Amino acid sequence: MLTAYPLIALNYIMKAKNPKKNQLEAILRVLNGGGVVVAPTDTVYGLLADASQEGAVSKLLRIKGRNEKKGIPIFIPSLAYAKTIALVSSKDEAFLDHVWPGKVTAILRLRPDAALAQNTLTGDGTVGLRIPAYQLLRDLLETYKKPLTGTSANRSGLPSCLDTACIKKQLGALPDLIVEGGILPAAQASTIVDLTKEPYKIIRSGAGDEVVKGWAEKSKCQNPNVKSNPKLK
Repeated sequence: MLTAYPLIALNYIMKAKNPKKNQLEAILRVLNGGGVVVAPTDTVYGLLADASQEGAVSKLLRIKGRNEKKGIPIFIPSLAYAKTIALVSSKDEAFLDHVWPGKVTAILRLRPDAALAQNTLTGDGTVGLRIPAYQLLRDLLETYKKPLTGTSANRSGLPSCLDTACIKKQLGALPDLIVEGGILPAAQASTIVDLTKEPYKIIRSGAGDEVVKGWAEKSKCQNPNVKSNPKLK
């Protein structure tokens, strides 16, 4: 049963741990209707919207106060699904098998027939993809069978949120649904690795650094360099 969130009009809050079928269906109805959902992830709280719906992504960008030219990271259910959106080489696949599911966003070349809203993209022919290691999100992605936005639930320029009190303060009543996951462990945002470069290059250091370094050591590749990139913060 959904419990009305007492301080945010028209929003609901539900427990993310072991969600019941009717709770998942409630989230999916909001997503399918073009709404924006706040949910816990394996890093920080995130803003979920149907990444194939231009209107849903526009709403998310307004909530976040984000410039659409920066692009949005995308959550996907599987490596097979990644191949419907991006060009994945055998080397890329070996890397992704090592780091997914997990806290690594991979930048790949976009397929021309990718079913993504244009306002999720940077316009440079690439896309950032991730399979999260969080069961609620995995269940949503497997059931919904469409890509979801994977950006943090905060106003652009403000800190990421580890609890719903922070979200309430930053976003107020703007999201359509809030999934209560409690206070998340302190964490960084995901590591972003550009797989279009040779060698692969870390362009944002983050929560997945160790697994990326482990892959580099295992494959005896040059340890990726680190530099900042504002596009997918």
